[in-house]
Amino acid sequence: MKVVHEYTGDVVNVGDEVVSFRGEPATFVRISKRPDAPSEGRVLVRWVGGEEVHYYPSVFGLKIVSK
Repeated sequence: MKVVHEYTGDVVNVGDEVVSFRGEPATFVRISKRPDAPSEGRVLVRWVGGEEVHYYPSVFGLKIVSK
């Protein structure tokens, strides 16, 4: 499994900066839950202050895809 930007298809790697739909920057940490229909899965991100939180990938314009 890998994470890609929903619109560009670019691969997102651990440590890459991602931006929420509100324009807030965070760091991609990992896939935290695999997608199971109908769920899109979850990603773990680290906010600037160090807090790590699980989100739907779409919050950051991301998508979890199989290779």
